[in-house]
Amino acid sequence: MRNFERPYLALSMRDFWSRWHISLSTWLRDYLYIPLGGNRCSPPRVYFNLILTMLLGGLWHGATWMFILWGLYHGVLLATEHAWGENVDTLRRRSPIERFVRAVCTFHLVCFGWVLFRGQTIVGLTHWTRMLLSGHWAPQYRGLWGILACYALPLLIVWSLQVKRSEDDGLAPGYSSWLRAAIIAVLFVGLVLLGADKGREFIYFQF
Repeated sequence: MRNFERPYLALSMRDFWSRWHISLSTWLRDYLYIPLGGNRCSPPRVYFNLILTMLLGGLWHGATWMFILWGLYHGVLLATEHAWGENVDTLRRRSPIERFVRAVCTFHLVCFGWVLFRGQTIVGLTHWTRMLLSGHWAPQYRGLWGILACYALPLLIVWSLQVKRSEDDGLAPGYSSWLRAAIIAVLFVGLVLLGADKGREFIYFQF
């Protein structure tokens, strides 16, 4: 099956989990969430089902507190979205600007979750969180606008290059070839300036 469907363009956490590691998320839905009662229960029980499912999903990755926290984090976000009441189909009918803002917010929520996922200890998590909030992770790009550009520009570039066949996932379908060439050039420069100094193994190789 197609296991990843541009997950970093998701408009919500629910949308993210319909795009990310689809075989795992489908298994969690069919063999944990639905047997627990799914969304056919009272609202508090639905929130419990979501949180417990994601907790067990975190535990599937490894018996450590950081994986459990990662699962809890995603479970709470999914439960909060469910309480909010907006579904993915509704979000995809919003204006391109609103979809982009929601994609940026979802992208950063997911990325903070990866800090939990890769963290070894609570102390390490605290250290990295402080660095992210202070901007010390990139001293050469100090200042609010520099930090925002480092976060938002890559997502805008990816969104622009990976326009889906329909208009639902595209910020601006029909970009000219000249504009796309300019975006590719900016992406290349960004990779040179912000890229890692050495290759890193794909995270799922460890499971």
